[in-house]
Amino acid sequence: MAYIVDLTIIMQMIFVISQGRADGVVRPEEVEDVLKRFEVDQRSSVHRDIKQFVRQMSIFKVGRDVVFEKIVNLIDHYRVKEEDGTRPERLE
Repeated sequence: MAYIVDLTIIMQMIFVISQGRADGVVRPEEVEDVLKRFEVDQRSSVHRDIKQFVRQMSIFKVGRDVVFEKIVNLIDHYRVKEEDGTRPERLE
């Protein structure tokens, strides 16, 4: 679950950088920067939220839809949000 959320958020951050360029090219060092920023800014929060979710759910209560909905919710919460005007420009 954590890998899916992490990877989706990281790929979206990289996509935002590529969108801002005419050629769409993202350099390897920029990918490394995105990985470092995710590690520092978001990874612990994402994983904390996942651990809390897992602790709250009984193995008998957790269904596929519940886990899927939580994954979607976490991605939406931690993704780059263009409408708030604060996060996309931090990526460049």
